[in-house]
Amino acid sequence: MSTIMELNKKFERLSLENEEFKEELTFFKKNIIQVNMPDSDFNFWIEFGNGIYLSEKGVKENPPITFTIPKKNLNLILEGKLVWFSEFFNGNLKVEGDLQYTLVFFDIVKLALEITNEIGGV
Repeated sequence: MSTIMELNKKFERLSLENEEFKEELTFFKKNIIQVNMPDSDFNFWIEFGNGIYLSEKGVKENPPITFTIPKKNLNLILEGKLVWFSEFFNGNLKVEGDLQYTLVFFDIVKLALEITNEIGGV
C-alpha cells in the first residue's frame, strides 16, 4: 500500500512524463484542493490544471475547494479501492467549494491510476 504522498508524487511525475496525462490536465483551469484529515495531524494540498499536478504537505490559505476525510478512506480512494462518490454520500468525504472540480479531480485520479497500472506502477 502506498502512502497518500507517495501516490500524489507518482501522479506529479506522471504529469511531467506522460503525454496523455499531461494533455488531460491542460483541459482544466488551475485549481487548488486543501485536504484535511481530522484523524491525523497530516494535511496537504493539491494543485491541478493548466497541464500540471502538484502536491505538498501543509495548508494553503483560502483554497477554492477543501476536502475533509479520514486518512484511511482517502488512501483507499487514491488506490482505487473506494469510490469517492459513495464516500461523499455516506458523509465520510466532506467537500466545501466547487463540486464540479471535485468530480474533475477524482476523474483525473482515476486516469492517473489507470495509466500507472498500465505502465506497471501502483
